[in-house]
Amino acid sequence: MSRLLTATLALATLPVLAQAPADTALPDTDAAALALADATPDNTPAPASSGTKFIELAHEHSQWQPPGYPSGSQRLSLSARGEQAISDNLRLQLAARADWRQPDNGQPGNVLTVSDAYAAWQPDSTGQLALGRINVRNGVATGFNPTDFLRDSAVRSVISADPASQRDNRQGTVMLRAQQWWDGGAANLLLAPALSHSSSTTALPDADAPNRQSRWLLSLSQPALPLSPQWLLYHASDSGSRLGANLSGILGQATVLYGEWAGGRTDGNSWRNQLASGVQYTLPGKLTLGLEWQYDGTALDTQTWAALARQPAAYYTYRLQQQRSGQLATRRQLLWQARWQDATPHLDLALLYHHDQIDHSTRLWVEARWRGDRADYALQWLQQQGTPGSQYGALPQQRSVQALVRGFF
Repeated sequence: MSRLLTATLALATLPVLAQAPADTALPDTDAAALALADATPDNTPAPASSGTKFIELAHEHSQWQPPGYPSGSQRLSLSARGEQAISDNLRLQLAARADWRQPDNGQPGNVLTVSDAYAAWQPDSTGQLALGRINVRNGVATGFNPTDFLRDSAVRSVISADPASQRDNRQGTVMLRAQQWWDGGAANLLLAPALSHSSSTTALPDADAPNRQSRWLLSLSQPALPLSPQWLLYHASDSGSRLGANLSGILGQATVLYGEWAGGRTDGNSWRNQLASGVQYTLPGKLTLGLEWQYDGTALDTQTWAALARQPAAYYTYRLQQQRSGQLATRRQLLWQARWQDATPHLDLALLYHHDQIDHSTRLWVEARWRGDRADYALQWLQQQGTPGSQYGALPQQRSVQALVRGFF
């Protein structure tokens, strides 16, 4: 796609913008446009306790470059999410996942990820205070989220190439969260202190990793049809302040357009912008198609990226830094996606195709998932290709096939 067409797409999607909360399946378009990320919760009285637990077994067969990793690997995962009422106004939330791999193939062999572990006090239907570890997920885009300011050092174990899975299964930040709601709007203030960092084995929660610097985040949501805006102000002690905005809207009965922007002085001097804008269209039969354009002004431009590929040590240091902070490796990328819920009864299909517009490398991920009453069965295929030194061509895992079964209890 030419630069002119890309720019036209980005500009066209900005006037009427929409929201799609991150999840493993694209939501209904009306719900996506009317719901704000981490905004007003449902005030319906919750049961005394609720939650889900599952065990997941996976076998993966991969092709690597260069050779050195075993072609086959196994993973066992245990996951628990729950909520317990201590009193009418006080509730406890927990979400944790443990993964064991054999062999590890470059990932931790065993890792514990605590996404949520906090107490929430809600004196009435207009406000809440929460204290503990919270996985806050801001943003309306589906592949790259500029306003997801708390993602740095949050992903401990990658179990899927789906960005929604990585957002959901990452570790939370230790914080105090204050929320206030009113008719259609919400305000959130997050205070995350700096915790002294010490090396931690992956089998331990690693509570201080997302809290290596003190941070605060203020967000305000006040829907005004046809737009659903959210404004954010973020500050970190070591990296300064950033502004952010999420906008969403519905076009017709089946089209959602959305945009997400963040900007700030990343190195103390120059202003850098990040942007994700896209469109989703739902056809009859629950088939949703989407296109998202992603821009990261903190990443390298074409010339610098090409030059860095000739410096292996600096190249891999930069790649690790961008991956850990949740940024793109290059400045521009396209994401095509298709999700078909109930393609046949109980069968969901998903496809994600990333195309790097700087080095033209690609990633293709396809999943077929059959949903049963007590178990899910899935087959996933991943292919990453490109020239040596490109974003996806340089990754060790060229392609893989993974079969998994998830049993609920």
